[in-house]
Amino acid sequence: SCRKSTRKQYDLAWKNFIFWCDKRNRSANEITEKELMSYLFSIFKNGKSYSTINTHKVAVTQTLALNDDKWSKNSISLTKFMKGLFNLRPSLPKYKLTWDVSKVLTFLKSLFPLESLDIKFLTLKLCTLLALTTAARAQTLVCMNIKNMCLNSDSVVFYFTSLLKTSRPGRSYSISLQKYSDKKLCVVSTLHEYLKRTKKRRKCDQLLVSYKTFNKVSTSTVARWIKDVMGSAGIDITYFKAHSIRSAASSSALRSGASLTDILKTGDWSSSKNFKKFYCRDTCNVTASNNNTKTFMNAVLQM
Repeated sequence: SCRKSTRKQYDLAWKNFIFWCDKRNRSANEITEKELMSYLFSIFKNGKSYSTINTHKVAVTQTLALNDDKWSKNSISLTKFMKGLFNLRPSLPKYKLTWDVSKVLTFLKSLFPLESLDIKFLTLKLCTLLALTTAARAQTLVCMNIKNMCLNSDSVVFYFTSLLKTSRPGRSYSISLQKYSDKKLCVVSTLHEYLKRTKKRRKCDQLLVSYKTFNKVSTSTVARWIKDVMGSAGIDITYFKAHSIRSAASSSALRSGASLTDILKTGDWSSSKNFKKFYCRDTCNVTASNNNTKTFMNAVLQM
């Protein structure tokens, strides 16, 4: 039932727990509630974050629950213990501020006309425009597929058949892009040019392909492309990573007049609480945006 990335996290946590038990000549399947708290506290003393400690806790308790260890399913003491660790070392958002989207937009505007760009810069421009206008995760950008694309001259819609981070039963997700008045920043025009240039050379149906091999690219490659553009635009990439583009784009859209409803829908956030806690930065007022009418894309691309 766990996704691949979750299994990878839990695998590492469980192996560390097994190693800890072996050093104490204890069987992991016979561990007590008090011993688990001792294990978690040892991780805390090593300086690990609350989220890391919680990952270890969940990996162990969910595994033990399969062996019918009743205390691992509903432990009041363990819950209070974790709350105590949180109070001692709160889990805070990674970024307290965000960067200026206009710097990246200025750089992207300089990558014009599209016809004169080499395939590398055309790829980087499309990738970054997609990230800005959709506030999408790198994983979502990788999952964009030309076979699940409805394209015309003024708009494009991407449907997703592969699992995304927020995928769940009974829920579908799509990305809709509209033509923008300034062709230098128009994601639809850039997409048309990109498809034309890669049509005869691409080796897969993934939208974004390697500008060297024209084959599939990974999430880490897409993140590196975005980071490269951020760095070229003057953003401090020693502090801000590629994922910060979600926060930068959505915060900029809110300040520029996009409605909260449109922001949540575009960024695929389930609630305004998550958006406000982890992504909304600077002087944004989440509640004040409900009556605004600009689309997310128009708000982000406004300079």
